[in-house]
Amino acid sequence: MTTIIEFIHALLMVAWVASFPFMFWHRWRVLSTWSAIYVVSFIVVNRVSHYILGECILTRMARWAGGTWDNEWFTVKFARYVFGFIPSNRQVTYVEQALILIAAIGAFIVMRRCPRST
Repeated sequence: MTTIIEFIHALLMVAWVASFPFMFWHRWRVLSTWSAIYVVSFIVVNRVSHYILGECILTRMARWAGGTWDNEWFTVKFARYVFGFIPSNRQVTYVEQALILIAAIGAFIVMRRCPRST
């Protein structure tokens, strides 16, 4: 069960990252809109679950199913290796989600101002 939860978690994160370009590439306006909605929803659900549970809901579900986690994210390990400093998981999350939220809101504004294509 843990493997399935972690797999779903990974797929949702891949879809989250893969949807970023579609927020700004407006060839298919519906896809741009749904991409921005997904990105914002992902961040809201993540922030609410962190507020209520202290961690992502899917991480909690995987832990309940018997999984383990070393409490160090890939981004933290990468920053230590490449830049020689160690940001906290919380710092990484806040900066990452703030930038993505700004991008999604920007995409909504651009879509509202641009005329619809046929």
